[in-house]
Amino acid sequence: MVTEPNFYGEDPFFATVESEKSGALLAAALRTPPHSLIVHSAVQTAEPIMAALAEEIHRRDMQLPGVLGPAEAADIFARVWTAKVGCKALLSMRERVYELRKVLSPRPVAGRLREAKDSDAALLLRWYRDFTIEALPDDESISEADALRHLRGTQRLCYIHVIDTG
Repeated sequence: MVTEPNFYGEDPFFATVESEKSGALLAAALRTPPHSLIVHSAVQTAEPIMAALAEEIHRRDMQLPGVLGPAEAADIFARVWTAKVGCKALLSMRERVYELRKVLSPRPVAGRLREAKDSDAALLLRWYRDFTIEALPDDESISEADALRHLRGTQRLCYIHVIDTG
C-alpha cells in the first residue's frame, strides 16, 4: 500500500466517521479495489453512521462486490447500501478473527527461499488460481494479471522454496 497504492489499478479507499461533538471514532472502512469493503463500528446504533459511509461511497461512484467486517456492522452497511443502490445482498461466508498469543519458531527444513522469476509465472499462476478457488470459491476476480502483479511488482511478493537435490 505504501510503495504501490495503485497495485490493483485503482486508488484504495480509507474512511473514518467521527463524532462532530467529541471527535471520537465511530466507524472505519477501507477497500483495496477490486476487493470488498471492510467496515467496523463499535457503536450500538450504527445505522446512521453506516448511512453516512454509504453516502460517501455512492458519491464517489464506487462499485462494491461485497462488504465484510463484524457481523452487525457488515449487516447494517449491506442493508443501507442495498436500499441506496437497489441491489441484493447475499451472505456468502461467515468468518472469525483469531488472536495470536505466542509465536513458535518452526523446525529447520532443508532448502532455501528464492525470489520468484518471470520463468516461474505459469507455476505461480496455477498456484494462485488453485488457492483462490479453494479459499474464496465465490471470487470471480482470479486473473493472470493479478498473479503477475504479485510476481513483478516492486515489492516482489512471491518466493519459492527450493530444495537442492544435488
